[in-house]
Amino acid sequence: VGDIAKSGCGQHIHAALPSIMECAAANLQPNMVAAYNMSVCNNACWSAGEIATAFPAEVVAPFVPPLATALVSVLQMTMVQRSLGENAAIALGRLALKCPEQLSAGFGELVLPWCGALRRLRDGAEKEQAFAGLVRLVQINPAGGTPGLVAMMNAIASWQFVQSVELHTNLTQVMSGYEQHLGPEQWGQLLAAVGAAVQRKLANFANINTRT
Repeated sequence: VGDIAKSGCGQHIHAALPSIMECAAANLQPNMVAAYNMSVCNNACWSAGEIATAFPAEVVAPFVPPLATALVSVLQMTMVQRSLGENAAIALGRLALKCPEQLSAGFGELVLPWCGALRRLRDGAEKEQAFAGLVRLVQINPAGGTPGLVAMMNAIASWQFVQSVELHTNLTQVMSGYEQHLGPEQWGQLLAAVGAAVQRKLANFANINTRT
């Protein structure tokens, strides 16, 4: 299903989207996230994300709340398979990028586990889509991101190279916006919480795309 959406042939599955997305959410419920079902869970995440990318917002919007709830429950699991956590983080980012208004009110509840998974993603197009979704939620509801600021800064520091100039600029603005919002004292406390290594990466973030 994800391949069909990705290939540009989404019209062939449009009528079946309610059933497809319901099935995807059902296969991400806690009782379904088990070793015997892991390939199905991974495919559910990936397919949901590809559908969110391929279809317009008005088509995707009705499916966002139940899917986001299921994806966040996966991210909150302590022993979840790494690939599933990564796929859930990417899918959530794609939903946020396409339908940010559907997720903005609950940003404060999902930001911590989401950013914890985002930091483990390898640089690339899927990571960029996921972070672009994060940026959209910060832009709409910056206060919602404050409960997970330490995790968010750790996630931003995970980048080695950001291909998208727009995303790089937006992430830099996210950091400067929170620095201004928190003020010197609280921003200093945040930097102390992330540790010296992450501090150095954040300080150099504006220059990471400069290759010598």
